[in-house]
Amino acid sequence: MPHKIFLSHNHNDKPLVEAVALRLANIFGQDQIFYDSWSILRGDGIIDPMNKGLETREFVFFFVSAQGLKSDMVKLEWQNALYAATKGKTRLIPIRVDGCNMPTLLQQTLYIDMYSIGLEATIAQIVSLTQGNASFIPQFQTFSNLTYSIIKLVDGSYDITINASHMMEPNPNFAFHIENKTIPIN
Repeated sequence: MPHKIFLSHNHNDKPLVEAVALRLANIFGQDQIFYDSWSILRGDGIIDPMNKGLETREFVFFFVSAQGLKSDMVKLEWQNALYAATKGKTRLIPIRVDGCNMPTLLQQTLYIDMYSIGLEATIAQIVSLTQGNASFIPQFQTFSNLTYSIIKLVDGSYDITINASHMMEPNPNFAFHIENKTIPIN
């Protein structure tokens, strides 16, 4: 049976990648995930199963780390996946697992930043992508186009400035609620 997901990673990142692999296996089934620790059996050669795994996948998740970028085998995996992606045969999704820079060829690709968002959010994004769901998560729900500044002047009055920060504000009329509490002076 063809694998739906191929997990490309360096052996130094295995503790992190295995946590992802196990969760994905619980969701999709182990037979849908190419994870070398269970997809390559004792006594098997390494190259043939890796090649077969790369040929039959729909998604290749490349776990990008400083160690992974130094690995020739990992480099071969993600570069072949990138080539297949240009032919429409797979989707290559980088997952940054440490503070390393993304390879130049992948800088134009929107990646999952596990380093910043953590394990649970990364797994949720992987599941969302593989199920064809939108991966949009609103981040600017409290956005306001208007900004203001208040400066108290020497004479005790205030100078209030309101600006439209990103675009023209079509309604230039504003109302201010002012309370004037008189404080008795002794």
